[in-house]
Amino acid sequence: MKIFRTQLNVLKGLDLKVFTGDELDLVHDATLKVLWKTGLQIGTDEATEIFHSAGCKVEKAEEKNIVKIPPYLVEDCIRWAPRSFVFYGRDPAKDFVVESGRLGFSFFGENVNIIDRESRKLRRCTKNDLAEASRLGDYYEEVVPFIHKCMGSLDKMAETQSLHNYHAMVSNSSKHVVQGFFSGRNTKKIFEMAAACTGGIENFKKRPIVTNMVCPTSPLILTKNVCDMSIECAKMGTGLIGTTMPLSGVTAPTTMAGSLLIANAESLGILVLSQIINRGMPYMFANYQTIMDLQIGTACLGAPEAGLLAAASSKMAKYYKLPVWCGVGISDSKIPDAQTAYENAINVTMAALGGANVIDCIGGLEAGLTFDYAKAVMDIEYARGIKKILEGIEVSDETLATDVIDQVGHKGDYIIHDHTLRHMRSMSKAKLFDRKSREIWVSEKGGKDITECAYEVAKNVVATHKPAPLPQSVDEEMKSIIDAYEEELSSKP
Repeated sequence: MKIFRTQLNVLKGLDLKVFTGDELDLVHDATLKVLWKTGLQIGTDEATEIFHSAGCKVEKAEEKNIVKIPPYLVEDCIRWAPRSFVFYGRDPAKDFVVESGRLGFSFFGENVNIIDRESRKLRRCTKNDLAEASRLGDYYEEVVPFIHKCMGSLDKMAETQSLHNYHAMVSNSSKHVVQGFFSGRNTKKIFEMAAACTGGIENFKKRPIVTNMVCPTSPLILTKNVCDMSIECAKMGTGLIGTTMPLSGVTAPTTMAGSLLIANAESLGILVLSQIINRGMPYMFANYQTIMDLQIGTACLGAPEAGLLAAASSKMAKYYKLPVWCGVGISDSKIPDAQTAYENAINVTMAALGGANVIDCIGGLEAGLTFDYAKAVMDIEYARGIKKILEGIEVSDETLATDVIDQVGHKGDYIIHDHTLRHMRSMSKAKLFDRKSREIWVSEKGGKDITECAYEVAKNVVATHKPAPLPQSVDEEMKSIIDAYEEELSSKP
């Protein structure tokens, strides 16, 4: 089957040097030492036995299973994992190949609040909010390679909220969906729903249209839910995203190198578990590292360290030749203001230059607690600029244009030359950001600032965009899966 590649072409321009080759070796060697000497705390006997069967050492510490992974197994599993893979869309035209040099942008996940588009008031998210945000993501080509669950709504039964999340997203976008599945049993249920959308479980196995994110508990713990979900995904072969969130100064050493080491060990631990079960299964590093401001006791996702750690994690993933996702560009500001713009610009640029394959930033405010439509639309505009920067500058006889310069001479009139016509479409274009004169800005936009314009754009897209619909029978089947599951859970004491 033909693989369709999105409009975000392979990037070959600028790059950021974070580590020397010797430093990358040093981080890797330290990671192997931590996994073998300190080990990981494992939350289930099943996962512990899987590790043990592959040659890991198992010890007990306060009735907890500690698994120590030998270096040779870690390095074998790194080699087994694929260097690239495909995030399959419900619509094959929206498939995205994840590979070195390719960059996509996604919504930032798990916001529990939203700034209402109409009232501008803060409120709790709902399932319908997630559906509308997914529609916005479906509309923009820049939101690739998938729709990420950008809201942790709390209006449904807690045990089945992840099923409702999937229903909201897959019904409002034909792109790939990424979310946390909550538990091993929910993983099976979401696979059942996704199979309904793809015409059966065998079709789903060939083209899995949803991917699970699992998150260790720092430092160095794979909980029961993480183990259960990882095992179910590996058995199905759908791929897995290992999401690490160590907090420098609290759940990781205060030094950035020490925090990076914790994250690297946790991610490789999940990689090993999945590869033991299903060698060659797609796996993606994901990093949400930042610092705790020890003066005020808050996690700071807008801190410059977040961008530097994102770039560092990207370099480690590239060292292993594995795809990498960075959760960065989420402001600590409470509204889409100048602080938001500065923090976003610094940290997203760092991650992009570091070589990230996915930057998870769109719409996130207040350290990842609040989703805002204006920030989302402005982030998408900024993503276009990042893409342009990373293309770099092509140097060739055609682009140097020495013959054209000689033909024009000293007249200074290039605008009507054929060379301009050939290359004009390569120049950046502003869709939201305003480049017009003050007079035109006042006459066309009434002097409104960029934030108000962004809210208006979002309101129009959500109201008018029509995603590729699911067949009615499929929608009803997904609802029946959720209803039956909730009834079962409610009947238990």
